[in-house]
Amino acid sequence: HNAKWTALEFLEQARQNGAKILPNTPVIDLVVRDGAIAGVQTRDKFYEADIVVLAAGALESPRLLQRIGLPISSHLFVDTFTTIGGVLKGIGQNSEVPMNAMIECSEFVLYPHISNQLLRMLRANSITVAPEDILGMMVKIPDDAVGSVADEITKRVTTHDAALLAEGASIARTMLERAGADTSTFVSTPLRGAHPGGTARIGDLVNTELATEIEGLYAADASVLPKAPGAPPMVTIIALAKYLARNLLQSSFIP
Repeated sequence: HNAKWTALEFLEQARQNGAKILPNTPVIDLVVRDGAIAGVQTRDKFYEADIVVLAAGALESPRLLQRIGLPISSHLFVDTFTTIGGVLKGIGQNSEVPMNAMIECSEFVLYPHISNQLLRMLRANSITVAPEDILGMMVKIPDDAVGSVADEITKRVTTHDAALLAEGASIARTMLERAGADTSTFVSTPLRGAHPGGTARIGDLVNTELATEIEGLYAADASVLPKAPGAPPMVTIIALAKYLARNLLQSSFIP
């Protein structure tokens, strides 16, 4: 019981300290008056506040900032990844904890990983396979930050990204082959993004205090990260949030 940590613990701590949690209440706009934050607008209510901390994620936080006139960022990264898999009858990887180990190379990482996409792709190739018959490896790279978020999201793969993915995929295929997977069955999933970020990065839309140019408006999520980590950024985001919370508590804004 309670053996596994969850970020919900922070919500419970906040509640115990007097915070009111409002579930199912998406913010659709920020309200600014005379260069300072005045509050947030939901679908049916305005909430007044002289301090607002954006944490809507790297795809929605920049959209909220754009609506109040801040510039569109062109530095979206996503930690691009692909999974390579093949058939090894009865291997049982589907019953393991996913990504339970890591091989860290100079510019990318490899994880044991399978997905439902591999199963669908193998069956689409007329291969008779069950979930327990698939052996897979993920290749994840810290991709170049060459994307943007506006009404539409754009993200391209650079020549450098493609070279890293190809190198990682080659190593993954060799490992799968040596483990006994049937090379004639190998498939690769389409490229996906694991950890979007960089869309309000430190030094561009926020300063080192995580403050925007709008007085009282801050951001504390993956959007402020300056470059792709190539790995899950949760601990970094928690550290940034705690850093901002400490600074706000020590400032004159909060008694």
